[in-house]
Amino acid sequence: DIILVSSNHVGFKIHKIILSVASTCFGDLLSPPQPAEQTQESDVPHVAMEEDGETLDHLLRFCYPIVPKPGIATLTEVNNVLAAATKYDLKIVIEQILKRLEDFAFTQPLRVFAIACRMGFEDQARAAAKIWKDRRPISREEKTAWMKTVAAQIYQETEMRLVSAGAFFRLMEYARTSKLEGFCRPPQSIKVNKNLDEVYSRGDGNVVL
Repeated sequence: DIILVSSNHVGFKIHKIILSVASTCFGDLLSPPQPAEQTQESDVPHVAMEEDGETLDHLLRFCYPIVPKPGIATLTEVNNVLAAATKYDLKIVIEQILKRLEDFAFTQPLRVFAIACRMGFEDQARAAAKIWKDRRPISREEKTAWMKTVAAQIYQETEMRLVSAGAFFRLMEYARTSKLEGFCRPPQSIKVNKNLDEVYSRGDGNVVL
């Protein structure tokens, strides 16, 4: 009884009641003014969506109970579907997609870290950061050489260019000290220290100049 139109003009004729059950946010979105009478497909309301056809297809397959679940093969697909599910507060989809995100952490930990940080999933960000850090060289000399190039390595990952400066800095501090207080957001308690060197090297900042 409604057609979702993707950003690349793919139409999905769906049932509002199913998506309303999946998310009240989705239900509100799909409630445009209705014509008095609908006798043909052209009368069915159309709702323009920001997501592309592939992302909407994956998202809707998770929502429909009797439809085969999508086979999400790439981390880019995981990112797109997770972003859409978070946007529409589709908790059942988020839960399933996070499991796929965690699977990718073993092969692409930095990308997973960046995706998790941007969307505020701290547990997944911590797990990915640990996997990435545990792969570093062991000896002191090797570690020093590794740290000199680690920022360049990180910047090569497209997703890492989109994380906040604070999350980037906290990841660097974690790699250097192994101390972890969190990545997605700075710690709640901030103590000001008169030693400026310590003040400006804290991990709870959100901007690095």
